[in-house]
Amino acid sequence: MSSAANRDFWMGAARKVARRINLGWWLDHLATPLVITAVTGSCALLLVRREAPATPFWILTASVSAAIVFVAAAAWLIARRRFEQPAQSLVRLEADLHLRNALSAARAGVTPWPPPVTRGHKRLHWNFPRLAITLLGSLSLLAAGLLLPVSMINKPQPPPPEEPLAWKKIEADIQRFDADKLADESYLNDMRKRVDELRAQK
Repeated sequence: MSSAANRDFWMGAARKVARRINLGWWLDHLATPLVITAVTGSCALLLVRREAPATPFWILTASVSAAIVFVAAAAWLIARRRFEQPAQSLVRLEADLHLRNALSAARAGVTPWPPPVTRGHKRLHWNFPRLAITLLGSLSLLAAGLLLPVSMINKPQPPPPEEPLAWKKIEADIQRFDADKLADESYLNDMRKRVDELRAQK
């Protein structure tokens, strides 16, 4: 292989290692804030769905998505200070492969790039149980806050307002006057109409 091909191989390998390490740093910084967000967010979702059941589902899902994006972006900004560059990953590769600074010297232009090495080296390993518990647990909490059935609060309805006693007295007088024929029928109908108009008001 030519020197350019050797350089492309090693720089590509260094970029892959850097991406894995940087992803690991990001997930490490994301774990704790995501769990806190999931716990508080699920409680807030259940409370909102209980107190304000008319809230549209898309608003709740959009709020959850926005919170996750915000926490992920904040974790990325914080973890960015620890991110590894491909040049640093080259040093990691040559240490793992016992290349005795061959990659650093080739990058500096002192020596030619060594041919690709196919033998194994100390690869980075993911701690999948820890990642799965953190990510899936947080997402499960948020999904529970969105989907679990919530019992609505049965707020007691206020009793209807009682009519003023004066109205009842007027109606009783109208009935008594009508029964005893003590007043003109048109006058009594006018009084009944006025009481009905009062009832129609708020």
